[in-house]
Amino acid sequence: GNKIFYDESAIVYTQDPPNLSSYIRQMSRWYGGWWQNLRKYWRIIMHRPAAAFVISSIFVDGVIYGFINLILPFLYPQVFFLYILPIYLVTAFIFSILAAFHNRRPDLLLYFPHFVFIGFVNSYIIIKEFFREVIFRRKNLTWNKVDRVSL
Repeated sequence: GNKIFYDESAIVYTQDPPNLSSYIRQMSRWYGGWWQNLRKYWRIIMHRPAAAFVISSIFVDGVIYGFINLILPFLYPQVFFLYILPIYLVTAFIFSILAAFHNRRPDLLLYFPHFVFIGFVNSYIIIKEFFREVIFRRKNLTWNKVDRVSL
């Protein structure tokens, strides 16, 4: 009988995964669930333009970006290393500078290499889940235990 409402003054704490393997499991759950929902509700795209925009932007960001990061270096290494990777690194560094400036935390610039690394990890995960959920249409859905650490 309770009602849910938005409270802009609410303070919420989240817990990040404690290590890389936990992060990969978490992102696999998230991306896998996203692909499952896309597979299940793809007809919504035809009836709701806003939904089509969101879904297409995630597709571009995930699948196309993932293939560029993971496949292009093997197919066309010169194109990737001479053009794509430098553009990605410069763009990521600019966003790191903006984040450091906006938050008045110059130490955020130290996380730039981690940001680049996680971008490649996410590319791998979203492509892996794309194949598992869309191409191979995985049927046995299981929930993986979430790692928690005490605060």
